[in-house]
Amino acid sequence: MENNKSGKGFAIASLVLGIVAIVLPLIFYAILYADIIAVVCGILAIVFAIVAGVKGFKSGMRIAGLVLGIVGFILAAVMTLACACVAVTVTEVVDEAGVDVDALVEELNELSAEFDAAAEEEVVEEAAEEVAEDAEEAVEEAVEDVEEVVEEAAEEVAD
Repeated sequence: MENNKSGKGFAIASLVLGIVAIVLPLIFYAILYADIIAVVCGILAIVFAIVAGVKGFKSGMRIAGLVLGIVGFILAAVMTLACACVAVTVTEVVDEAGVDVDALVEELNELSAEFDAAAEEEVVEEAAEEVAEDAEEAVEEAVEDVEEVVEEAAEEVAD
């Protein structure tokens, strides 16, 4: 069997894209965009494996890229459909329950703003307490210094 080197790049690309098509939906299974990207990678892996074969490159790498591309395409397509079904089901359940999503989002935003304000206020209070403690210590030290100076002056007057 004769291998034409001109198709080797397509075979390598097919193999890499086939691996990406399988791994991407497994790692980012809940992200619809990753599944769509994986579908595209699977299709490209299949196309590049076919192009490598047409260019005369006959090797295990091309076949592995083709198989991984097919498996990756099927896996990503199933994951994409599953995500779409879940999204539709959740939307239907929310609509049937009569939940006002916009009101919930607004309420969450308000709670988040209140939390941020409370956290900021707590930080300000802690900083104010630290400043007050530092000022109290400084005043105590100043009083001690003044007492020492007064004692020294009283001793000099007494002498």
